[in-house]
Amino acid sequence: VTIGVGASVILRAGLYFDHSAWGDTLQAQLPFRLAEFLWGMAVACLFALQVLPPKLLRGAGGFVIGLALAYSGRFMRVSEVLQNVGPIAPLSKALAEPVMSLGFALMLWNAISSRSVFSDILSHRFMTSIGRWSYSLYLWHWFPSVWIAHFVRSRLGSTLLTQYIALAGVLLLLIPFSWLSYKWLEEPYFRKRLHAPAVP
Repeated sequence: VTIGVGASVILRAGLYFDHSAWGDTLQAQLPFRLAEFLWGMAVACLFALQVLPPKLLRGAGGFVIGLALAYSGRFMRVSEVLQNVGPIAPLSKALAEPVMSLGFALMLWNAISSRSVFSDILSHRFMTSIGRWSYSLYLWHWFPSVWIAHFVRSRLGSTLLTQYIALAGVLLLLIPFSWLSYKWLEEPYFRKRLHAPAVP
């Protein structure tokens, strides 16, 4: 995992320091996204092997540490931060998503391995329902996110507050839309598969 994450970060940093156009082309490709993939696989393996997080990363405190790490990664990619860090901006940009996804991976490991107020919230019926709709949420999120963010930014400017306003608007639209998509498109398919006769 360490070697794979390191290789992914070095690839990103090299492209960003070189200002190569390949950076934009490769952003959605696996070598570029290998770090995020490996963090998720590592958590899945640790959970399957029933390995608990270190004591520091258990309970509510551990969840908050993961959240802080995830938010730090998000912060490392903000335009104002990149402008202020000067010559190390490409490194900050290269580390941003691996750090953010590591934070999310730690939050997930924490929530599935130890009991806390956060694991109770995430296991609530409403949250597990959103988990069932998450594929629809993923499928439909792009265009509404772009449109709503552009609408809010064009009227209120580009600030941290407007990002949160845009996020709230996107969620208010996407959560009911994803529920409808799940009910109309996914659930009938799964119901059909469940009642299909077994193939001899």
